[in-house]
Amino acid sequence: PRDTTAWFAAGGDLWLMRWRDLGTPEASAQAWLLGQRPLTELSRLLRCGVLLTAVGTASDGANVAIGVRDPVVSPVFTGRRAMYRDVTGDATFWSDWRYFGGTLLEVMRHREGRLDGTSLFLTLRTGWSDLRGEFLEGENNLNVAVVIALAVVAFLFLVIEIFALFFGVRISEGIIAAVRVLGRGTRAVAAGDLLTRIDLPNEDEFGDLGASFNEMTRAVRQGRDDALARERLTRELQTAREIQERLLPHAEPRLPGFEITGASIPSREIGGDYFDFIVQADDRMGIAIGDVSGKGMPAALLMANLQASLHGQVIHPSSVAEVVARVNDLLVASTDPHMFATFFYGVLDTGAGVFTTANAGHNPPLVLRTDGSTATLGEGGLLLGMLARQAYVQQETRLEPGDVVVLYTDGITEAAGPSAVPDDPDNPDAMFGEAALLEVVRRHAHLPAVGIKEAILAAVAEHTAGAEQSDDITLVVIRRQD
Repeated sequence: PRDTTAWFAAGGDLWLMRWRDLGTPEASAQAWLLGQRPLTELSRLLRCGVLLTAVGTASDGANVAIGVRDPVVSPVFTGRRAMYRDVTGDATFWSDWRYFGGTLLEVMRHREGRLDGTSLFLTLRTGWSDLRGEFLEGENNLNVAVVIALAVVAFLFLVIEIFALFFGVRISEGIIAAVRVLGRGTRAVAAGDLLTRIDLPNEDEFGDLGASFNEMTRAVRQGRDDALARERLTRELQTAREIQERLLPHAEPRLPGFEITGASIPSREIGGDYFDFIVQADDRMGIAIGDVSGKGMPAALLMANLQASLHGQVIHPSSVAEVVARVNDLLVASTDPHMFATFFYGVLDTGAGVFTTANAGHNPPLVLRTDGSTATLGEGGLLLGMLARQAYVQQETRLEPGDVVVLYTDGITEAAGPSAVPDDPDNPDAMFGEAALLEVVRRHAHLPAVGIKEAILAAVAEHTAGAEQSDDITLVVIRRQD
C-alpha cells in the first residue's frame, strides 16, 4: 500500500480517487466525479471543445497507434464531450471541427480482483467559426484591433515596396556615386574615423572593395566589444565571489564549552573549497568541510550544489553516515562523472562531548589530545560524486577539555614555497606537509580556536614566502574549553 492518486472508470463514469496514509489508522480515501460541469468549465477556460473518448493505444515496440477501441473501458465508459457555447448550423466548412491537440489519460479499473490499466484519449477541437468569433465578431476587442493593425501594416509595407522599386531604378543610374562614396570613406579612415561604414549594393569590384572596408571597421568594433566583454566578465566574477562568500559562515558559532572557527581563502576569484556550520539543536552542531575537483567557476558551482544538498538532507532525522550517503547520490545524479568532491561531515554533541563523523575521501582531520597524543578521523568511504548508492561508516570521538580538532583541505598541506621543485621531497621549499601542521597545532594548542587558526595560516604564509597560491586554503578549528 502507498499513497496514490489515479483515474478510475466505473459505472459509466470517470472518477479521480486519492488515498492517504495507507497502512495506518488514519487511512482515508477521497473521490471526485468528472461530470459535465468540470468539462464545460475546462472548455470555457480553453475557449475550445473538449472530447474524452474510450480510445486506447496499441504498440508494436517501435510505433504507437491511437484509436484502438479498448475492450476494458469501452463497455463502462461511453465518453464525455463539452463545449462552452452552443454550436448550430450545417456541417459546412465554417462549422466543421478541427482537432488541434490531445493527450492520453491513464485510467484504472478494478476487475476480477486486480487492477487493469488502460488509456482514455482527451482531445481539443475548434472550428473556423470559433476563430472568426474570437477575432472578427467583437467578442474580443483586442483581437479585432490586432487584425486592423495588421491590415494597416500590410498596406504600409505595400507602399514601401512601391517606393523601393522606384528608387531601385534610380540607383542603377548612380554608379559614379558609388565611386564618390568609396573616396569619402577612404579619406574618413585616413583622418582616424574608424566607425565609417560604406554601404554599396554593387556586386562587382566596387562591392568587394566596400565589403573589405566594412570588414576592417567590424574588426575594430569587435576589438572594442571584446574589451567590454572582458570587463563584464571581471564584474561577473567579482559578483560570483561575493555570492560565494555569502554562502560560507560569517560568524563563529557559540556553543557551551566549545570554540569553533573557520576560514577559506580561494586561489582565484572564486574557489571550490567549502566549510559550513549547521545548527541542529541547542547542543548539536553540524560541521562540514569539502574540496571540489578543479578550480574556477565549475568548481564554485559544484561547491554550491554540495552545500545545497547538505542543507537539504540535514533537516531529516538521520545518522551522519546516512546524510553523507544521500548527499553523494544527489551529486552523482546532478554532476558530470569527471566532477567529484572530497567531503567530511560531523555532528558535535556539546552536552556529551562526542564528535560523530564520516569522511568521504577527505584529508583526515587531526585530533590533538591534552596529553600530547594524536588521532585522525578517517573512517567513512568513497569521495562524493563518483558512484551512487555507496555505504559510509561513521565513528565517534570523545573530546576532553583542552582537545583540539583541525579540519583542513590539501591547500594547506600541499602549499609549496617559491623555489619548490616538483616531486623532490628533499627540497625544503616543497609541500608544507602534515608534520608541520601538527607541530604548529602543538605549539599553539593553549590558545583559543581563533588563535590556533591564525597561527596555522601565518605558518603557511611564511612557508610560501610570497609565492603564488596554487590551491584554495580552507581550515576549521574546534577546541573544547578547559
